[in-house]
Formats: sequence, structure tokens, C-alpha cells
Amino acid sequence: MFTKYVIDEFESVKSLVANLQ
Repeated sequence: MFTKYVIDEFESVKSLVANLQ
């Protein structure tokens, strides 16, 4: 489902940002 793909992408971006901070 497209929505799940967007949520997964959002979660991975969030963790990426958390790692950078």
C-alpha cells in the first residue's frame, strides 16, 4: 500500500535525522 510506503520512508528519515543530531 502506498500509505505504508510513505510511513516507512518517514520513519527512516526520522531515524536518520536522530542519528545526525
